[in-house]
Amino acid sequence: VEPEDMITGRGHWGSHKGWRTFKAELVLQHAPETKNGIVTWLKSRAVLGVGHRTALKLVAHFGDEAKDVMDQPDRLVEAGIDRQKAEAIAEAWVKNAMQPELVVFLGDLGLGAGMIRRVLEAYGSTVRVQIKENPWRMAERVRGMAFKTADDIAKRFGHPADSPKRICAAMRSVLFTATQTDGHCGLPVEIMIEKAARLA
Repeated sequence: VEPEDMITGRGHWGSHKGWRTFKAELVLQHAPETKNGIVTWLKSRAVLGVGHRTALKLVAHFGDEAKDVMDQPDRLVEAGIDRQKAEAIAEAWVKNAMQPELVVFLGDLGLGAGMIRRVLEAYGSTVRVQIKENPWRMAERVRGMAFKTADDIAKRFGHPADSPKRICAAMRSVLFTATQTDGHCGLPVEIMIEKAARLA
């Protein structure tokens, strides 16, 4: 992080030898808004293999509109940038532009910094849409995410208790525990249903 960068941090305030300190568990940099900011961002090696010359090409070609096309590889190619670099720039831009907002979204759902990091790793920039559509899938895709946590999030989004998605997720959670934790290779249907019902 450089002076004047805009960041989002999650953590807690404390003190050390009389000085106020912030212990960050997660720090994310906001994508720049101006063409000068974009040049600085690219020059700082935000994207591997992309530096000063590429940055100048972009702003020379697009000017003040550069920030509006940074997520579009097809447009970046117009500035004389090869396809591989254009796709890498667009991917990095989307991650930087979206993550601070998504960190706040996930934090508001009651998730801690470590879990937020794992959710973002699992879902990327589509996390908001996918969680709203099927929150229970997190219990399968995100390491350490309990069914109960995903279920509580589902309630916040108004998903019904008798949702087929919820029932399937509960059964998969029971099977996962049985096979990965308890050493079984499967479960009789009656036992699986009984254990899944207890999760409710």
